Amino acid sequence: MENARILELIQQTAPALVAEGDLLTRNFYRHLFAFHPELHHTFNPANQARGTQARSLFDAIVLFVTRFDQLESLGADARRIAAKHVSVDVQPQQYAAVGASLLATIEEWLGPAATPDVMQAWELAYGRIAEVLIGLEAGTYEQQRKQPGGWAGFKPFVVEKVVHECDEVNSFYLVPADGQPLPAYRAGQFISLALEMPHHPYRQIRQYSLSEASGRPYFRITVKREPSRTDHPSALVSNYLHDSIRVGSQLAVHAPTGEFFLPAGGSSPLVFIAGGLGITPIMAMLEQLAQENTPRPVLLVHAVRDADHHPFRNRLQQLAQRLPWLRFFSVYQRLPVEVAEGEADLLPPECASGFLDAELLGQLLTARFDGAEYYCCGPLGFMRHVNKLLIERGVEDCHFEVFGPTQGLK
Repeated sequence: MENARILELIQQTAPALVAEGDLLTRNFYRHLFAFHPELHHTFNPANQARGTQARSLFDAIVLFVTRFDQLESLGADARRIAAKHVSVDVQPQQYAAVGASLLATIEEWLGPAATPDVMQAWELAYGRIAEVLIGLEAGTYEQQRKQPGGWAGFKPFVVEKVVHECDEVNSFYLVPADGQPLPAYRAGQFISLALEMPHHPYRQIRQYSLSEASGRPYFRITVKREPSRTDHPSALVSNYLHDSIRVGSQLAVHAPTGEFFLPAGGSSPLVFIAGGLGITPIMAMLEQLAQENTPRPVLLVHAVRDADHHPFRNRLQQLAQRLPWLRFFSVYQRLPVEVAEGEADLLPPECASGFLDAELLGQLLTARFDGAEYYCCGPLGFMRHVNKLLIERGVEDCHFEVFGPTQGLK
């Protein structure tokens, strides 16, 4: 079947699928796990429960199939999806299982409209998409394996140190159990942990940004304890790490990957905007800049709940005092106690209370940040808010990292 015909048939039937969105992809996952329960070891159950994995898959399907004839133009989006697949060690043979369940779900959903030609078109389109992603992932796996200190799959690491950063947040320092050196990585990238949880039937895989620049003899991840809820799996791993992982504990770690990173060098101004623990990849970027000591204007705007829940506050203040080109500004959702109780008249310098809005952002973005590159990381709701503020300012050179499955910011 010719590409033009494939695209025509997909475009004819895609609207019926788009109209159902999340419901269709939830049905897909039910089908997939019914026939391939082993894939529970790969997919994050918290994202399944919240529906974010379904929305992420649906967004990817729409992106790829509606631009089936332009796959070569999807470089950044394809690489981002491939990086997430690499982080959970997706293998080529798994694409067949996913494809079979996806096509079965589409056929059921379309009903009489799922003619043999239509289903052949979707099968060919999926096959081409899988080919592109498998190729990208194979290249990444090879690079991870062959680089100095690299490895394939998950490798045993030992917890060398645990540091309490602030309320609900700990940093874990991880070193290879075999004593081998670590591979270099780009500031902003992440690693995956694969954990066998007590009394839990499936392996749990979670991604954590590296919160320290490359070149150290350890990987550092910084983890927030999520509120524990018996009816929801979102807090399962974070609470396990906080409650059960100690110095000497062993964890299975996948090599660093990710498309959200700060290239070495460069001279343009930089603006970092972080929400809560979105500071973790940006922390690695700041440490890299401190190592380079390149005098380029840098602004960090960090929005957090309050001073007690402000990770790396002391280290950030040290960097701001030592590096004249760095400005560090905090936005506290809740006032410090001494201010709220009237024991202090003013907030500390370089700090505001409330929420990051257009007025405050405009005050911070002085002329020295004209033409800046923007790197933003945090929860989805905060990133959507920041994206809206930056669009209103006409910012174009912007990089976003959202915690969890890749989702649109609109």
